[in-house]
Amino acid sequence: MTTEKPVGPDVTDINALALTRDWKLVAEAQNADAGQIRLLNLADKDAKLSDLMEGHTNRLRSLTFDPTGAVLASAGDDTTIRLWDTASQKQQGDPLVGNTDSVFALAFSPDARHLISGGGDTSVRLWDVKTHKQVGDPLFGHTEQVISVAWRPDGTAFASASNDGTLHVWPASANPADICAKLTANMSHKQWNEWVSPDIDYKKGCPDLPIAPD
Repeated sequence: MTTEKPVGPDVTDINALALTRDWKLVAEAQNADAGQIRLLNLADKDAKLSDLMEGHTNRLRSLTFDPTGAVLASAGDDTTIRLWDTASQKQQGDPLVGNTDSVFALAFSPDARHLISGGGDTSVRLWDVKTHKQVGDPLFGHTEQVISVAWRPDGTAFASASNDGTLHVWPASANPADICAKLTANMSHKQWNEWVSPDIDYKKGCPDLPIAPD
């Protein structure tokens, strides 16, 4: 089945898209650098685009709905993450602030209580949806921008993928200090070359721990 609809003369570009799980609601990031969002209710036979949802100041890179479809998260080049009430099409509270570069990836936890983000500053961040606050410290391990994130279905872990060619899996309670406290050494240079890449400069994930011998 295909559905066609006019998007109007004021739309010049659509660079991000998200669908609710029931495929009834679509979110579109429009007009490139304007950072504008519109919703479309596919359950309505006379479906029309919503009014513009504005707040971002630059190009959007990622949109995602929570599991219920009641909340939409958006993020992009202005480094902020914003949460929107899909019924009222209004922004919920203050933006989620902490990233230092573009945000390329977002994903809600299965219980909709948390959100993870991945960005150009190579970090993965965990956010509390209710408080709009970051949970713990940023998670660093990638050496280039993080372009995709996803949750394990039971909510106990999440994964991140990067342009550095690596995939990392993090426990949902991940905190760099907690992880390093359970280790005795950083990976060796040999392990780095085998597991990460010989073309990427070695980086200690736990600065206070020694480097394991080859």
